[in-house]
Amino acid sequence: MKVLIVKTSALGDVVHALPVLAYLKSAGRDIQIDWLVEEAFAPLLADHPLVNRVIALRTKAWRRAGFFPTFSGVWQVIRRLRRQGYDRVLDLQGNSKSGFFTLFAGAPKRFGFDRNGRTGVAQSAGDNVPGGPSPSGSACQSTGVGDCPGGGTRRQ
Repeated sequence: MKVLIVKTSALGDVVHALPVLAYLKSAGRDIQIDWLVEEAFAPLLADHPLVNRVIALRTKAWRRAGFFPTFSGVWQVIRRLRRQGYDRVLDLQGNSKSGFFTLFAGAPKRFGFDRNGRTGVAQSAGDNVPGGPSPSGSACQSTGVGDCPGGGTRRQ
């Protein structure tokens, strides 16, 4: 199974999401995990033994360069994501930017967190998990990856 984690920034948020890697790997050794992150934080993940591939976003550089370089950069990332053929995308960021890339990654199963009824691209990305980013409880039951702590049943 190929899984993409979308947690693009900030440094503390990326660090706090790292335990999700071990959780996903515990669900099955055949899981390949890629991570979409801002270029500034890519070195943090580049040598992580549980991350197969780091895909770096250059949104700050794109914004400084203007519309056409931004459009071109975003298009290249979307094409790269779609070529990977992900089975699941986990949007752990929960904002419009992460929702956009989650939506256009092309995975048949996309998951994000419902944060108090927020609407927009992030909400339309796929299945919304009540609560916050946690590899337990309702989040585990909704993603369909691995066994749930406490004997919960996964929703397929």
